Amino acid sequence: RLDLTRATRANLSPVWGLSLTAGLTSLLEEPGDLVSSFVDDDGVTHQIERVSQPTRISAIRYAVSSHPVLIADGHHRYAISRTYRDEQRSQSGDNASELTMTYVAELVEEQLSVAAIHRLYDLSPSQLISALEGFYVPRAAGPVSAETLQTMDSTSCMCLVDESGNGTFLEPIETAFPGVREMDSARLEYALRDTTHAVQYQHGVDEVLHAIHTGVAQCAVLIRPVSIDEIRRTAHTGDLMPPKSTFFTPKLRTGLVMRSLDA
Repeated sequence: RLDLTRATRANLSPVWGLSLTAGLTSLLEEPGDLVSSFVDDDGVTHQIERVSQPTRISAIRYAVSSHPVLIADGHHRYAISRTYRDEQRSQSGDNASELTMTYVAELVEEQLSVAAIHRLYDLSPSQLISALEGFYVPRAAGPVSAETLQTMDSTSCMCLVDESGNGTFLEPIETAFPGVREMDSARLEYALRDTTHAVQYQHGVDEVLHAIHTGVAQCAVLIRPVSIDEIRRTAHTGDLMPPKSTFFTPKLRTGLVMRSLDA
């Protein structure tokens, strides 16, 4: 990504930021000048509008700058932009590299969808259940499917998936997590902190089942999405979430807007 930035001298895709400013959405409801619009293969409509009125630009700028912006997607893009900026500072003092292109939306449920990123383990199902003993109460879940996620939401539990595609619900023992946030990813990380293991990440139940059937992992744990309230609380307190805690959709398409870094 750094080599691509050096070669093109451009931001080719934006960092995705979530603004904590209440009411930002209302400032963007009035249509701007239509630049481009298309529907992709997944049926998602992408529309680009340009805002040109100085007073409106000023209001949006003030709203975005008045509260912190949380990076939802694009941490690597942001890190690379900082590296590139430092290079330019030492070479030419390029002012354009002091900024990076960012898409900003208000942190409210109607502006994004939050999905979970599930865990794939190199432990056998029996080894994992043994490691989680004392933290969760297991009970049979039957064959795992997309409907399993709905049951997890309604019963506040996770689900272990074995090599046959069958599941075991994991109901948390609340007293086993002193001081741990009520997030599946945080609790799972806490429960396995003394267990030697390797973990990979995958979103989507079908993708998880495929990974197990093809031997990518011995078993998996399906977790629930992080709530908007918890994301907002984490942003305000400055806490860090465990790796791969959230999967935000719909994803922005690369190349719809590009920003030149030529001074």
